[in-house]
Amino acid sequence: MKVQLGSPGAARSQAVLRAQIEDCCENSSVAVLGGFFNLAVTIASIWNPAYLASMAIWAGLIVLGSVQRILVGRKALATLAQNGDLEAAARSIALSAASIGLVWGAGILAASFVLPPETFGIACILTGGMMGAAVMTYGPLPQAARLYIAAIGLGGGAAFAFSPNAHFGALLLLGSYMLVLAKTLAANEANFVAKVENEQSLRESAATVQLLLNDYEQQSPDWLWTIDAEGRIIDANERFAAACKRDPE
Repeated sequence: MKVQLGSPGAARSQAVLRAQIEDCCENSSVAVLGGFFNLAVTIASIWNPAYLASMAIWAGLIVLGSVQRILVGRKALATLAQNGDLEAAARSIALSAASIGLVWGAGILAASFVLPPETFGIACILTGGMMGAAVMTYGPLPQAARLYIAAIGLGGGAAFAFSPNAHFGALLLLGSYMLVLAKTLAANEANFVAKVENEQSLRESAATVQLLLNDYEQQSPDWLWTIDAEGRIIDANERFAAACKRDPE
């Protein structure tokens, strides 16, 4: 079904996308700190002075990608505040997620050529843990989370196809975990959308009720007024104010 701009369906889609971007960006700083910790643990687990330069370049790219995620998130929140292009903000976040995923995927591919199978298996397990934590923070924006998973999966698939030293069991475990995360994302997305749409419906219903009430107060022949806890009149319709010869305000 094609949604026309300005229709209730379009408004709700925009509300959902706005909520997804907000939730995704609010947790970016925590996610980055967690990613740095996981990076440190991974390097400590696979440490080899012979590959110091390669590990330094890889770690530097991850740090740059993480900083980029924070900056993209701040720009997206600014876009929300200015009622800007939500789709463009969502695409920026998704591309940022893909770039970070590609760096991790490249790390898996490179590690499969230089690490012993057992050490490579440990690296895959640590990557899986990092991926699960990152997907949780990208989760509110499913397209970003899916691109992140796919980018890491690309590196794992390349390692399986081209590296003679790749640990098949570790890659199979990593791939299985990716499928579980993808399925979880689909379920979480449905729940998130339903929650936002319900909140949007409640707001729309409240606005409609308030509009009808205001109209009734202005058009009703009855005297209507509201009092506070101390019995003072704090609001009255025009007919009541006219009968009392007072200004409604």
